[in-house]
Amino acid sequence: MFQINLPVRLHLTDAAGVLFFGNYFILAHDAYEEMMESIGFPLDHFVTAATYMPLIVHAEGDYLSPLRTGHLVTVVLHVEKLGVSSYALKYDLSNSDGSTVAVLRTVHVTVDRTTMQSLPIPEGLRAKLTALAE
Repeated sequence: MFQINLPVRLHLTDAAGVLFFGNYFILAHDAYEEMMESIGFPLDHFVTAATYMPLIVHAEGDYLSPLRTGHLVTVVLHVEKLGVSSYALKYDLSNSDGSTVAVLRTVHVTVDRTTMQSLPIPEGLRAKLTALAE
């Protein structure tokens, strides 16, 4: 499990000051980037140096309560499933009183940077993701 607090910024909201539904995934991806950095796999590594990349191939969300400009959101990221070449992440978003406001999921597949064909999750990354699943 990985947890981070993120603010809802004005530029992420609509004219009514409510977080636009697609921008929930911006918060989730910010949490994902911070988590990957914390386990030693910053995303810039995949862009500049790695021979493989974890690509998002599926995303879904359930929106339970609106978030507004200025709200502080707690994002708890769980490794929900770890396959041979893919992993699924669950993001529980809650507001300052602890109420769940959204549940998001993303599925990532590791691919060879050159061929874009799936490949097994490298052992170093697998070990770190396994630790987060426990």
